[in-house]
Amino acid sequence: MPWYNSQDQEYYVFLPSFAELKDISIQGCTLSNRNNTVIDSLYQNIIGDSNIVVSINNGQYPINFIQSSRIHTLFINLSEEEFEKTNHKKGYASPVCMRLVAPNGETSYCDSLYSTTIQSRGNSTWKKIKKPYTITLDKPDSLLGLGLSRKWVLLANAFDPSNMRNKIVYDFASLIFQNWSPKADYVDLYVNGIYQGLYLLSEQLEVSSHRLDIQSDNKFLFTITRKSKIDDDCFVYEFPMTYRLVQLVYPQTVTPETENEIIHHLNHLETTILDAVEHPYDDISTTIDVDSWAQRQLIDEIFENSDQGALSSYFYYVGDEENGKFYGGPIWDYDLTMGREIRNENPRVFITQNYPLDSSNTTFHIALMHNKGYQERLKALYRDQCRGKIQHIIDFGIDSLSDLISQSNQMNRIRWDSLLASNADFFRWNRWNILFSPVDPFLVSKPDFLKRYLMDRVGFLDSAWIYNIPTHTVKIQVNESSAGLYSIKDATLVSQLLSRSGITMDEHVIWKDRYNDKIYGVDSVIDSDACLAIISPDSLIWKLHQNKKPQNSWSKKNIIRAMLMPCLLVLLACFVFVDIKKNKQVRHE
Repeated sequence: MPWYNSQDQEYYVFLPSFAELKDISIQGCTLSNRNNTVIDSLYQNIIGDSNIVVSINNGQYPINFIQSSRIHTLFINLSEEEFEKTNHKKGYASPVCMRLVAPNGETSYCDSLYSTTIQSRGNSTWKKIKKPYTITLDKPDSLLGLGLSRKWVLLANAFDPSNMRNKIVYDFASLIFQNWSPKADYVDLYVNGIYQGLYLLSEQLEVSSHRLDIQSDNKFLFTITRKSKIDDDCFVYEFPMTYRLVQLVYPQTVTPETENEIIHHLNHLETTILDAVEHPYDDISTTIDVDSWAQRQLIDEIFENSDQGALSSYFYYVGDEENGKFYGGPIWDYDLTMGREIRNENPRVFITQNYPLDSSNTTFHIALMHNKGYQERLKALYRDQCRGKIQHIIDFGIDSLSDLISQSNQMNRIRWDSLLASNADFFRWNRWNILFSPVDPFLVSKPDFLKRYLMDRVGFLDSAWIYNIPTHTVKIQVNESSAGLYSIKDATLVSQLLSRSGITMDEHVIWKDRYNDKIYGVDSVIDSDACLAIISPDSLIWKLHQNKKPQNSWSKKNIIRAMLMPCLLVLLACFVFVDIKKNKQVRHE
């Protein structure tokens, strides 16, 4: 079915991978070329031919034929009224017919009895015009060979114009996690015959015998969340020291006795992890599974997940009150990684050192990095498990993935060109945009951008975790609504950091470390993680330091001022002398 793009006033026909042009009939319209020669049947070279026009309702419009390649096609049919409700009412479930077709034309799944349901899902992504969905089958099936289950997720990747970030991270996690991690693959989605875009069909993050298999007593799945994302009628607990909200995902309901047991386990977890700061050599392996927590942190750091430990951060408990243990993972939601937003546009900083330990934003991973055993294990896992695999992604994986979805990505961008344009403004609300321009969605969609980003990223991580070069993470705040994050070598001067960041300041500006209230001047040495905030000229500390300013400071500005004054005096004297001379001549005459 042709789709009309109101922006360029052209029609598009989006063809699935398996479509044979010779089998497609033309009905209800007339196709012709620029010479008005009528086209009776589609031919191979019509794909990409820009000289085709369609005659509809006494008007002629350019029409473009684009075909996907090597991607499965998912067809969903339901009433238009039900589809409208699905898209406008989050969680509304509609019965559908569904068929999944392989690139070679073979049907791998078919439900023609409306026993499958579809419903919209997501949080911030649900607000975009390209909706994400949850599909629930009548009985378990292994779609795309991803494993038996009834529940599946169609990820829209609305914030990722490359459509590759989630796929890259999910594939990588499946290689390093010993326990279950969600897998995903691409589909072209058609609803009622209309192309809806390129989607990532993913396993649902859930507890089941074919996914995260912890189906028994004394086993619980949790996620770190915030108030705006809490589901109704679920158990939520606030950690007493870090103030993080944790939601119980599985089981969905528990007795009051079980709630008390869960609180006991969670408090023990928080105490054990935070104690790592004061007791860096304590053995924490009796409380947490070190490898799974470290692997989860490695994934967040390698791909620079700004939400690490704060949102979509899952962990689970297995055991009992005597010898239970917490495990890190599974992973979820990585469409805003790898330079996609301003919080992670710098590939040469530690994302887990974004906040101090005494901040309300402290995460468990920040505290865990103070434990010597955990830190050394994380470095070993990075060196032995991760480094080679991430290099393979840089050298081969990104290009291979980009080539696989190139045709579908082109179709998706045409179908949702307004979505890509709106993403250019999506991050203008953030508090960093005074110092830094918003991330360009067109730039971050390029495979070369992802490759360069990861090359810089692993170069930085290699220096810290393989070559053990000391670094500090410094946040610069010029005011409450602007900030930048940097990683610097030990003993870097404030002036050197400011020069690197492109910030021009008067040499007498005073900076205060918000982590420990230490005062810095431009010649001060930075020897620890810091959050440098400029002190307002109206503040008491600023005025005190203003009074301590040297009166005879020979800065460039002072030298210029000192040179200008004599020059002005000489010019004034010359004018006076000339005027006096003229007056004498007048009198003499």
